[in-house]
Amino acid sequence: MYPSDVTDAAKVFIEKTKMIEKWHSKYDFFDVLNAIFFIVYSGCQWRSLPHDYPSYKIVSYYYYGWKSNGWFQRMLDIAVEQARLWDGQSPIPSLAIVDSQSVKSGLTRNEKGVDGNKKVKGRKRNIAVDKNGYLLAVKITKGNMHDSKAAFMLLALLYVLHPGIANVMGDSGYRGPLHDIAKRYLGINVEAVVSGFTGKGFVPQKKRWIVERTFALLDRYRRLCRDYEDTNSSAQTMTIIAGLMIVLHHVPSFKN
Repeated sequence: MYPSDVTDAAKVFIEKTKMIEKWHSKYDFFDVLNAIFFIVYSGCQWRSLPHDYPSYKIVSYYYYGWKSNGWFQRMLDIAVEQARLWDGQSPIPSLAIVDSQSVKSGLTRNEKGVDGNKKVKGRKRNIAVDKNGYLLAVKITKGNMHDSKAAFMLLALLYVLHPGIANVMGDSGYRGPLHDIAKRYLGINVEAVVSGFTGKGFVPQKKRWIVERTFALLDRYRRLCRDYEDTNSSAQTMTIIAGLMIVLHHVPSFKN
């Protein structure tokens, strides 16, 4: 068993969601899922999958199938909902914290741009998390897209996935016309938290440290440390899978 494998408790939870009730294959569902988790966790190439798992061709076949039908996002949404319930919270989040992270590209042929502020040539990972740090939505853009422009696409996606979101918090990059646009078209209040700290050292900003912690957790998954995906949609799916793994492996209710 590898560290990335689904625990027995998580298997029971996934089975109860009925997300695999139509599974008809000679390959075990969790062997395929564990193989995908291993790739995200270890950062290995598809062809380098250990022989403990089905062949990489089989695993990639199911990965692209689940990617196209949105299975990973739906599973993440269900897992977050259940985790919030076990934490004694409403299953429907009303607050989201947003931020972006520039990731250096590892390929010459993929879609990318230069983030002038951080001097990174690659993609930008825009995420929204709830107050616990659980991943709610992801939008991948070129590195040269400004946060304010990418934020509206992220908020539109968040509105579709989690219509209960009423308030969003972000850093100073989310100031400007975004507030009025989000309020008018999505009914979401956007608050830009600006730090007034001028001294030395690190001072956590109001609730924004939560999304920074999520970025730190995502960086533990080597497939995300550097961008090796051909397309933005694949990079987005890999981030969603990592977010699902964080919920399944870091919430006590899902552990053995």
